Amino acid sequence: MLTKHLTQAGLNENQAKVYQVLLERGGLLGGEISVLSGLGRALTYKILNDLEEKDLIFKEKSGQVYVFFVKNPQRMIEKIKRKEKKLRQARENLNSQLSNFNALHFADSPKIYRYNGLNGVKKVLDDSLINNSSKEIFSFLDMEKYANHINNFHKIDYQEKRKKLKIKKRIITLNKQANQKIAEKKKDGFTKIKFSDHKNYPSNMKVNVYDNKVAFLNLSEHNPHGIIIESKEIFNTLKSMFLNQWLLLGSR
Repeated sequence: MLTKHLTQAGLNENQAKVYQVLLERGGLLGGEISVLSGLGRALTYKILNDLEEKDLIFKEKSGQVYVFFVKNPQRMIEKIKRKEKKLRQARENLNSQLSNFNALHFADSPKIYRYNGLNGVKKVLDDSLINNSSKEIFSFLDMEKYANHINNFHKIDYQEKRKKLKIKKRIITLNKQANQKIAEKKKDGFTKIKFSDHKNYPSNMKVNVYDNKVAFLNLSEHNPHGIIIESKEIFNTLKSMFLNQWLLLGSR
């Protein structure tokens, strides 16, 4: 057990064996230490030199030989304290360096939040109302598809909240008769809609771009889910794409 504590204090296993022998037996010759520790004679003398350099033992000449003694064991405790101080300082320095590194390399890393099921979709939608200081949303969606999925549990509630919070919304949706009828009902001063003729419009997806976030909602019947990506760079890119398409669609 003592050997284990000594190695934790900074000695290697063989140094701990030699130190423990001296600590328990007092002054000994190098050959005696070799026998009691079970280490070879040459290795034992090397370790004795190492421990002497660490100021943990000392030797006295007795005739033609040297007798080795342990210095006050308090030195080992002081050694541990010095080691703890160095480790504490190293930890503080490392924390400081890592903090600087994180600030430099990860400050702008996107934060990604995933939500599953219809309740997850509801949370994604609500975020565009609750956490939207810009008071505007840019949205790609097929309004008919969206209405079919959301009508039963959230559409009216969401629309009323958005109007109450005075959050404006621009929508680019698929150009079809059902969407045009829905658009007629949305002339409320808070919503603007334009129609796209793109044949491969992703009808199961809704994309909301708002307040340094981009939210993707999959409105499929079997696996509805949503993802929010919080990133200024991604937000600016998607917002720019939306506004470019908005301008290209003219005043229709």
